[in-house]
Amino acid sequence: QPGNLILAIVSEISMLPPLVYLVWFAHRQTPADECSVVLDDRDSTGSDSGSQQLSAEMVEKLSILLETECIQSLAFLDPQLTRSKLAAAIGTNSTYLSRYFAQKGTNFNEYVNGLRLDYACRLIKDSNEKNIALNKIAQDSGFANYRTFSRLFVGHFGISPADWRNGNIQKNKQINKKS
Repeated sequence: QPGNLILAIVSEISMLPPLVYLVWFAHRQTPADECSVVLDDRDSTGSDSGSQQLSAEMVEKLSILLETECIQSLAFLDPQLTRSKLAAAIGTNSTYLSRYFAQKGTNFNEYVNGLRLDYACRLIKDSNEKNIALNKIAQDSGFANYRTFSRLFVGHFGISPADWRNGNIQKNKQINKKS
């Protein structure tokens, strides 16, 4: 019967969203669980906990988890984000996270502020003609205040946010005149 066939197909399709969610949720949990197993003191070398190096496998897993849990989810935009919160979100502890950053030649604050500054640049570039206040952009980028944002921006890019914005506005005007 055609009616029964259509009903069976609709019934099967309606089961897809819950199934897709369960598969996604199980997959999302797997890396953190695997990382928790991998991130065991026996997997590190050295005796001084402050100088222990993470294995290449652990560094790779943490890189993937940070990409997912911090960058793609935009967790770095939370002005209250701490190393402990981020470590918990990716299923590890702050000691291993500190070791990871040390092996990458940075620290938690530099990592998060770098992400925030890159995000702020995109917002500034996208808002050139919209006259969105730079202090609003600083806040939307996860900075507690404009002063900190401006100081870090100058330190990272060698130019103030206002000058960077004005330079982009001038570039856009020149590009638009050529078109």
